[in-house]
Amino acid sequence: MSLLNTPNVSSPSSKTASYTVSATDDLVPFLITAAANATLPASSGLFAGLVLANRTGGQGIVIIKNLAASTANVTIVAASGDSLFGATAVTPGQSVRAESDGQGTWNCIIAGASFSVLSPRGVHTGQHASYVSTDGNNSTPVVTETYVSEIIVPGNCTITGIALFNGSDVTGSVTVGLATAAGVPIAAAKSASTAGSGTDAYQLVPFAVAYVAAPGTLFIQVQYSSGTARYNTHTLGVHAVLVQTAQTYGTLTSFTVPTTFVTNVGNIMGLY
Repeated sequence: MSLLNTPNVSSPSSKTASYTVSATDDLVPFLITAAANATLPASSGLFAGLVLANRTGGQGIVIIKNLAASTANVTIVAASGDSLFGATAVTPGQSVRAESDGQGTWNCIIAGASFSVLSPRGVHTGQHASYVSTDGNNSTPVVTETYVSEIIVPGNCTITGIALFNGSDVTGSVTVGLATAAGVPIAAAKSASTAGSGTDAYQLVPFAVAYVAAPGTLFIQVQYSSGTARYNTHTLGVHAVLVQTAQTYGTLTSFTVPTTFVTNVGNIMGLY
């Protein structure tokens, strides 16, 4: 194979703090416990897809990968004077492909996704929102249980948190978080313990940090600190739900991925 067709391969040692990307880097993995930046090189002269035979320059494409074991986001930053478009927050387990136009602009896209970005506000468990305050079953939580519901994300979006449809009592607090399609909690997509607010109404419960999601399946985990509280659940549906037992409030744990619906278990809720 000639050098003209050989990619510029960089050493993919994991970065544990902010890093300035080299023009010859192809893959930059991060393993971080605190927020970090990946500062791109100047775009000028780096054309996406053009591999330089002398290997002294770059090919204008770099993958910024935040390893699944990370507990914080990587923020992609443009060099001084450059413009940056697309997905600039890389959450744990995600990769973003940055492409230069060679003239001062970088375009960033979540690996395996398209450039379109959707609002998460129309995405609900079971693809069904509540329409009136009396919708759903007024269910009673157990403080040692976690309620898990499947949710389908149809496109790239930034998720601020979960919109919970509360029941007739909001005593105590709630904790919510996202988990992967494999049933692993996403540490960077979890809320603080949040006091219940608003009976038979939607309550917006924010994550500590907004989560950038790619299209696919996720799960929402919900916990309650009080058995006096009530939460509205789906009585009908086909989306998968699960009750995790012997849990500790405030700690979200991994689970075996459910495949079936159970009535009056999964919260009526959505993303926002």
